[in-house]
Amino acid sequence: MTNNLNPVHNISNEVEAKFVIAVDDDQTEAVNMGGRVLTGIYMPDSWTTASLTFLASRDGTNFVPMFDSGGTEVAITAAASAFVAISPTAWFGALRYLKVRSGTSASPVAQGADRTLILVLADPSGK
Repeated sequence: MTNNLNPVHNISNEVEAKFVIAVDDDQTEAVNMGGRVLTGIYMPDSWTTASLTFLASRDGTNFVPMFDSGGTEVAITAAASAFVAISPTAWFGALRYLKVRSGTSASPVAQGADRTLILVLADPSGK
């Protein structure tokens, strides 16, 4: 499992992590959050229409769908060639490992080609 973390220039506490959803697949590889929170996702130029949902893990091997405290799957509307801003709430801060999924747990959407998503991760302490 690789981290693919790169410092974002001129932003002291953020890093970018590039991850691919492979053709005919619906999930990225695991992201080791390293104590950071997800603050945004740069979407690829092409995207098979689907929302983004998330899978969480404490060990990097066993992943489960992410639901909010009301029992609703956490879903974000996404589109090609866009930046999706994400409010860094407590449910992202508590994660050790994360996967991004195309579609929902009930209806995952396989991508029509390799899609590179760039996740922006920030240190919640501001360091």
